Amino acid sequence: MKRIAEVIIGIVTVLILRIPSAYAEGTSSAAGKGLRDQLISNDTIELVYPIDGHYTFVAGTEPRIELGEGYALAYNAASPNGTLRYMIIKHASEPFAYKGRMIPAYDAVAAPADGTFNLSSGKGRPAGYSAIDLFAEMNALCNKVNGSPTFVVPVSYGVTKRLTRVSPVDAFSYILTSSNRNSTWFLACDGAARFVVEKEYNFSSRASDTASFYAGRLLEGVNYVKDGGMVNRREARIMAIEESDRMLEATAIEVAAMRTGFVKAVDGSRFVGTYDESAVGARCADVSVKYVPATPAGAARLASASVYDFKVCNNKAARIGQRVEKDTRSENAYATTLIEPLAR
Repeated sequence: MKRIAEVIIGIVTVLILRIPSAYAEGTSSAAGKGLRDQLISNDTIELVYPIDGHYTFVAGTEPRIELGEGYALAYNAASPNGTLRYMIIKHASEPFAYKGRMIPAYDAVAAPADGTFNLSSGKGRPAGYSAIDLFAEMNALCNKVNGSPTFVVPVSYGVTKRLTRVSPVDAFSYILTSSNRNSTWFLACDGAARFVVEKEYNFSSRASDTASFYAGRLLEGVNYVKDGGMVNRREARIMAIEESDRMLEATAIEVAAMRTGFVKAVDGSRFVGTYDESAVGARCADVSVKYVPATPAGAARLASASVYDFKVCNNKAARIGQRVEKDTRSENAYATTLIEPLAR
């Protein structure tokens, strides 16, 4: 199976979730079999992950699916490189079942050891294992122990961002639209066997993507919003050029001094600093800072952001280059929440 990372590239998949007419409630499927049974037995389907009882995520190189009356594709598109097609399907409630070589068979799903582990190099995890696979495996584990899952992801409330409890499909949509590195989320399972898993945000450009698992715990000590509708929004402020230039330079100096990347938010604008670890030990540090301007209420987000390269020596920063990168925040709005990949 092609790496699931190719599926994550399809950020626009979740945008369709804004359109209720894209769904169709199903009561039966073709050939008298459940939809997930059909998908799993379909040789053209490489990946079947249940999101919850009513949503299923599907991927394949050239999937051929015949849906019975009452079923419909919520989305059906090719990835940019054309190697995979991926779909989200809404349907009537179905039993939990999945298919995909990245995670163990249902009978073999088991809790990992307590502590932090690398996503793609942990014991028993194949190369290419991603945050989506982690979601699917931990969701399967919670189902296996007859637990009730709670999903917590970062949600934007104007210029502020809070960890917030969301629905399973909202959580999956956040994970799908966020890269492995620039995302963090929690899945807590409350049942006879309680556990919590955290996909950790990665500030370094070279460090491995990690997650933590702890048995016997839930979300104790995690400060999160249980009802996003109760949070007041604070709107964005546009920075003057002189102010943003000063903030870029200050962020570069701070990143060099701390020798690690971080995100600084100022009234809705983001300054994302990245430290070049290959320069450790050198007299000067190489630092890049992505500047994402604030977006006023009602305005469309920019599809790109400027990245400025700095050489920092003795607490002095010299700008040595500039380039433009895609800003995925413009494609992360869906359902009733605004989800953006940003550090806690």
